[in-house]
Amino acid sequence: MLEPVKIQRTVEAAIENIGAYIATLHEGDVLPGERELAGKLQISRNITREALQHFRTLGIIESKPKIGSVVTKLLPENPYAGYMPFIAASQHTLQELLELRFILESGCCDSAVNNVSMSDVEKLQDLARRIKDADNDRDQRETAYQLDVEFHSTILRLSRNTLLESLIPLVVEFFSKNYLQNNSQAPRREGYDEHFSMVEALKQRDAATLRQLVALHLSAYRNLESDK
Repeated sequence: MLEPVKIQRTVEAAIENIGAYIATLHEGDVLPGERELAGKLQISRNITREALQHFRTLGIIESKPKIGSVVTKLLPENPYAGYMPFIAASQHTLQELLELRFILESGCCDSAVNNVSMSDVEKLQDLARRIKDADNDRDQRETAYQLDVEFHSTILRLSRNTLLESLIPLVVEFFSKNYLQNNSQAPRREGYDEHFSMVEALKQRDAATLRQLVALHLSAYRNLESDK
């Protein structure tokens, strides 16, 4: 429920109040107009507009002609998007990112084997084959990285956890682009063969083996960094 903002000209208070109201809505719902919001909050339309812009920047709402402000999503698809350049600038942060990736990938093994379908297995098998083919061609190294991103993203999505999925652009896509491709050495090439073993573990619904393979696969990146 919208209530008057008691602190005059406080954008932060308006953002908090409007945010609490949006949290009661669903995707596709339309917010009251600026005039109505300003009246209920007892603040100026300028402050109301600035508060609404906060949620537009986050991608939570968007303005549609003849409709108004509409709720587009309540959970972020890429919460770290604005921080990527700063994360890339810190090698220490990238090391922490590697640890985060390990925690997430190994931690989702149980849910992945529980949720995997035969169509998922077939997709992952195809990706593993394409990765190996691309990796054998020096000119296709970029393609191999992109396919590797898709492979690991697919496994993480098997968790069916929306919040975990929102971290994929950071822990997989960003990691591949900034941690691997900018390295002077390539990761252990035979590591790509481990993809086939991961798919087999998923097919057999063997979470323990999958967890061991994830640890082995990601250890190549730890070794690469420690050799510098």
